[in-house]
Amino acid sequence: MTAKIWKWGPILALFGVLAATVVVGDQMLSVAQFHPAYVTGWLLLGMVVMLALFGVRKQVSFLPVGSAANWLQVHIFVGLLSGIVYIVHSEARVPTGWPELLLAVAYLGTFGSGVLGWGLSRGIPPLLSARGQEVIFERIPLYIRQLRDEVEMLVGEANSAENPLTMLYARELRPFFSRPCHVGWHLLQSQRPRQLLLRRVDSCRNRLDADEAERLDRIADLIFVKDDLDYHYALQGILKLWLFVHLPLTYGLLVFSILHVLLVHAFG
Repeated sequence: MTAKIWKWGPILALFGVLAATVVVGDQMLSVAQFHPAYVTGWLLLGMVVMLALFGVRKQVSFLPVGSAANWLQVHIFVGLLSGIVYIVHSEARVPTGWPELLLAVAYLGTFGSGVLGWGLSRGIPPLLSARGQEVIFERIPLYIRQLRDEVEMLVGEANSAENPLTMLYARELRPFFSRPCHVGWHLLQSQRPRQLLLRRVDSCRNRLDADEAERLDRIADLIFVKDDLDYHYALQGILKLWLFVHLPLTYGLLVFSILHVLLVHAFG
């Protein structure tokens, strides 16, 4: 607890000081009739540019421009602080006119998706660590095919199409081992589909001889492995999907912000 206080205390204090500076500075500029919206607008644009640079930094990781971890911390700090600047700049008013509305939607969408992504990036990795070995998302389909091949080899040793193992594979196992399954259930942290499948697998055990029962045990083990892969696919997929939402919103916000500044200075 003490270590966390020493780590986060100065950061929170700095955030509070900067947020207060923005609020008080806006009031002082307003009293001086210095058009504070121009100042907070340019400040907000600079912050948006800085936030967008984080995506560029990830693409040029070979350059000595600081560690990705430090960039991420700055990205989160600036992103949260931009919320204060946005509220001050917009005076918490409902936007009027299409340009302001589009800019507001772009900012709020980017800010909201950023906060959501921050929560996901902190919550999902511990869940993944508790379920099987770490796997690369793009290689999960390959691992699933390998499991399917092994299951087919185990089932293929049956002598007849009427064999319980063959029937079980055709009815239950083939769909399960053909692709990632039960994404929604995994996102809900439910193991119900796996439990149901294992019950169906176990229900045919009394119709098998000793050799077939041994192969059935191996299939049950592979079901656990496949279920863990499905779990990783579901949760890692959420992080991938989040990036496809957050990044376009970020660059869209940058474009709308630049257009907004140009319009304000041209017609303001």
